[in-house]
Amino acid sequence: MKIQLTLCLLTLLCSLRSSSAAPVGPQLVLHASCCQENRDVKIPKGKVMALDQSPSHCRLRSVIVTTESKKKFCLDPDWSWTHKLQRAFGKE
Repeated sequence: MKIQLTLCLLTLLCSLRSSSAAPVGPQLVLHASCCQENRDVKIPKGKVMALDQSPSHCRLRSVIVTTESKKKFCLDPDWSWTHKLQRAFGKE
């Protein structure tokens, strides 16, 4: 009897925990793609695989550069090197 009661309580706790965590999940996913700060790193054009704009919901405007080694860098969109990369990739 004690085992059944323990299992019921454990099941109840697990279901409450998963339902209360649901509203937090989408917010974390939305903000995961936002840059916290922009860097002034000159990434060689030959190493760049992709350029993307930071999503519109992000606090900081950035150009996200993905290198061949899958590293991501956040660059200032007003920086001259960023403009050169954007022109090279036809993203301006």
